[in-house]
Amino acid sequence: MGVFAALGSGSGNPSPPHRLTLGNRWILEAGHGLLNPPDDLVSEGNGRRGFRIEEIDTCLGLYTCPSWVVPLDGTIATHPVLSDDQLTVYVGTADGRLLAYGLP
Repeated sequence: MGVFAALGSGSGNPSPPHRLTLGNRWILEAGHGLLNPPDDLVSEGNGRRGFRIEEIDTCLGLYTCPSWVVPLDGTIATHPVLSDDQLTVYVGTADGRLLAYGLP
């Protein structure tokens, strides 16, 4: 398990690798993971997450938590893609949608 998720794989197959994109200010991740950091470690699901490079947030002093999360319906089909100006992130979903979000 990587440092970017506080998820246990339980039994069975290992978790798929996280889809990360490195920008100037953010590490972006899409897929299954925490939905309400850093307060609620129980809530998990599909989403887009941003980890601020300059400020590392931790959950329980053990995991690196995202600075923000946008929950997404369905399953994530692509890794996050940054626009040239790094102000917008794009994520494609398995149902054929392309979603764009402005970065904080």
